[in-house]
Amino acid sequence: MGDLRESKAVTPAEVEHMEAIRRRLWREQRGRCAHCGGLLNLRRIETGGAAQLAHRLPQDKVMLRKYGKDIIHHPLNLGLVCSDYCNARVSKRNHPEWEQEHVAKIREAIEADRGEI
Repeated sequence: MGDLRESKAVTPAEVEHMEAIRRRLWREQRGRCAHCGGLLNLRRIETGGAAQLAHRLPQDKVMLRKYGKDIIHHPLNLGLVCSDYCNARVSKRNHPEWEQEHVAKIREAIEADRGEI
């Protein structure tokens, strides 16, 4: 997966937002990989190195069209991982029941953030 800054579909504000999420996840995960638990280096995260943002629901055209960026790029759908191997293990592609529950949780979190609950 390429660097967010290389993508033409992502605005500078979205890049900044995703970098803030990256730092937040590093804190929440206590500097550990979401899959294997290996240590992640914060300096390399801040410079766009090593650690990857893994999407539990994949960041592909089908899912983006189905759910939109707010769901796909929500922190509850992301985890920091140390490698492509761990990134692939975090993905929950083809788990429809889990997908429905996961999206419902994200929607609740979005509504709570907006003060709608």
